[in-house]
Amino acid sequence: MLGWWVAAAIAAGPVDVAVDFAEPAVLPWFASARVVDGKGSAKGDDCSGAVALAIQDAARQGTVARIVRSHTDLQPLAATPCKQRVAGDAVSASIVELSALVFEPVSGVEPLPAERWIQLVGLLDALGPDELAPGVVVVDGKIYALLAKQSFAEPLDSGRLDQRARGNRVWEEWVPQFTARWAGALGSVPELAGAVLLATVPSEDPANKKSKLVEEWRFAIPTAAASAFSRGEIMDSDLASRVRIEVSSDPKKPVWTAVTLDVEDELTRTEGVEVQRSNVDVREEDLQGVEDEEEP
Repeated sequence: MLGWWVAAAIAAGPVDVAVDFAEPAVLPWFASARVVDGKGSAKGDDCSGAVALAIQDAARQGTVARIVRSHTDLQPLAATPCKQRVAGDAVSASIVELSALVFEPVSGVEPLPAERWIQLVGLLDALGPDELAPGVVVVDGKIYALLAKQSFAEPLDSGRLDQRARGNRVWEEWVPQFTARWAGALGSVPELAGAVLLATVPSEDPANKKSKLVEEWRFAIPTAAASAFSRGEIMDSDLASRVRIEVSSDPKKPVWTAVTLDVEDELTRTEGVEVQRSNVDVREEDLQGVEDEEEP
């Protein structure tokens, strides 16, 4: 009896099976995109069925755009190994594991050709922090790359800082460095109007324990303004006048209210700052179709 169990557990050598997935010609913009793993197990000698089940498994985590070679290689996967379990002389199960690029679609804006879509996913993945999935935000009908989510670890003192003062703290803490980081890389990406920074800001008045508040701030920064700022041609106050700044008192279901901030100019923030695409770890294939920004 023990000998039969051992024989049943032995897996036959993997065989290659074609990955049958019809990629769409166009894809909608993505609120987030990421590579996930899918696994399919089909009864008997059915590797094609295992592939289909693995794709279904990946689709539970988002809309599938492409079956990819790996988490770091977004090229399409043509074939993949199929492992088979045997029981005696028969195949008892066929098992396939694969990686898929999935996304959360954004509605209300024109879709992209699939190849360009893939390029922009790769570019935004390279520009954003590791913990943030590449994605976009639609602001006033224009598409902005979502490249940063920040948060204050400790509540701000709302007894001393009103809403605009809290917004100024966000600006001072993150906006100038954030703007300089991506301006050069997005300078010739016509599909994107610029980039967005989101910041979660908890606050509380120590004298009023019922004053706890969590705000979400959104800074939509146009590329042209970011480029001028990074080159030192405009200062903080000029940049702030060109940025759409909004706040919501409900981060989970934001309702945005526009705010004007009176930020102070800081020459030291832009002196000597030169933003080049080489400062960002972007693969060559992610920059296909993205030309160098021309000087005015």
